[in-house]
Parts: sequence; C-alpha cells; structure tokens
Amino acid sequence: MDKQQSNSGITSTFQFINYKIDKIDFSMTPMTANIICPKEQVSVDFGLAFPNVQKMQENNGKTSYIARLEAKVTLLNNDEPLAQGIFAISGMFVTENAFEEETEQNLIRIQAPAILFPYLRAAITNILASSGFDTVILPLVNVQAVAKNVQIEIENLK
Repeated sequence: MDKQQSNSGITSTFQFINYKIDKIDFSMTPMTANIICPKEQVSVDFGLAFPNVQKMQENNGKTSYIARLEAKVTLLNNDEPLAQGIFAISGMFVTENAFEEETEQNLIRIQAPAILFPYLRAAITNILASSGFDTVILPLVNVQAVAKNVQIEIENLK
C-alpha cells in the first residue's frame, strides 16, 4: 500500500473518509408465536452481497471511491421465518495517488468491504436489539476471503 512518512508515524494515502447506513428494510411476521418466541429458539441465516464500486476523479487531483456492502438477515424460529431484513452500507475512500491496477483492485475490492463490515454488523445488531431480539449474534465473516471470490467491478463516474 502506498504510504507517506509523517511526524507522527506512517500514514496511508488511501483514506477511509466516512460511511452511511443507506438501506434498512426490516420486517417481522406479526404473529403472537413470533413475539413470544424464546431467544434460544431463534437461529440466523446471513448472507453478504458486494455491489460494484464507483470511482470518481475530482478536480483537485484526488480519486474518490464509493464502496457498498449489503447484508440479508433472516431470523428463523424452527426453520420458519420470524423476521428478515436487507441492510446496506456505503463508504467513501479517497486517495491522492494513482495506484497500479493490482493495488487498486486489492484496496477497493477486498480491503474496503472488510473495513465497512464491522460498521454494518454493529448497525444490524443494534436494529435487532431495538426490535426486541435481545442479543442476536451475527456470524463473523472473513470478508477479505469472501471478497476475493466475488466479481466486483470498479465503475468510472464523471
């Protein structure tokens, strides 16, 4: 990764600027049995999607990337859907330098989703807790390993 020396140590020229949770689509089946379902009967089905990354060249010479990560969560009660949701996060990354294609691919396709995942996981956990599901433990995912096997394109925007 491209780095610069600063007075306080080594800093990367690839910076994570900000993120936003940009999609929350959550619903629960409104049945009495689901509302009183004990938490030990709740299981979780969890999946991730890796949408394409948007790349923008700015007038100041910087390059911005918007990476996105989506998760689908289904809570099950004895294999019957109890609740489900689709959640997404977008994150902005900026660099002042141009990278070789291999480095850019690694940073945007593998590292960016890995950086975003803990924020999305925490948001989902909070939403489920606020919905009355106590502490639903979402699976830990090796996002870097999953991202290596997913086709993520970098789309150039003007």
